[in-house]
Amino acid sequence: MPSANNLSVLPHTDGSAIYSANGFAITGSVYGPIEPLRRDEQPEECVVEVFVRPASGPGGVRERHLETLVKSTLRAVLILTDHPRCLIQVTLQVVEVPDTMKDATQADSFLPVIPALLCTAQLALVDAGLPLRTTFASTLVVAFGGTKLAAGLDLYRWEGASVHAVAFTSTGEMLLCESEGRCSFQVMKNVWALGKVTCLGVEPSSLSLLGHLSSMMQDSVRKKMEWTISGN
Repeated sequence: MPSANNLSVLPHTDGSAIYSANGFAITGSVYGPIEPLRRDEQPEECVVEVFVRPASGPGGVRERHLETLVKSTLRAVLILTDHPRCLIQVTLQVVEVPDTMKDATQADSFLPVIPALLCTAQLALVDAGLPLRTTFASTLVVAFGGTKLAAGLDLYRWEGASVHAVAFTSTGEMLLCESEGRCSFQVMKNVWALGKVTCLGVEPSSLSLLGHLSSMMQDSVRKKMEWTISGN
């Protein structure tokens, strides 16, 4: 399970979270719903903006692509019609990276960081009190040696492996699947199966990744409700 996670970590934000997994540590902040620029305003739903900041240096093509992937995933789970003509702004700052990726360039794989970005964004959205259609979990699956699979491990340990970032909703629907490398259709089926078990567990359980995330979100909501009730 992730080693360092917390919600409400940044002041002066509507929601924030820090999430650590697979050697990555991500800090996320959410502002919204706020008023968008008039040219960006949508009459029937809110606008979602996502910004991904690398651990060092300016962002490039890889960060822009990550922003597109995260944005499309969040739009699939947010109830956008609850805040028409508004803007939800999500900023994800990469704080730490694995030792094997500290010298990574724009040409290197962007897949390993996707699960951490998605989970951080979800935690920050819940901390901001924004409505979601469903919760989800995301993990990394590496396929190597034919049918040998591993979940949540660093892809650079195995040359020639295929790497897959997957996300599943609480109802078992696949929300995201991004892959790199060559693999057969049977291997892809095994990747989906392992990713689903890692995210959701064999059965609803706190031992699953989603169970861990749900526990964090429930604790955050409970603390906010306790503060609200005691304040009244």
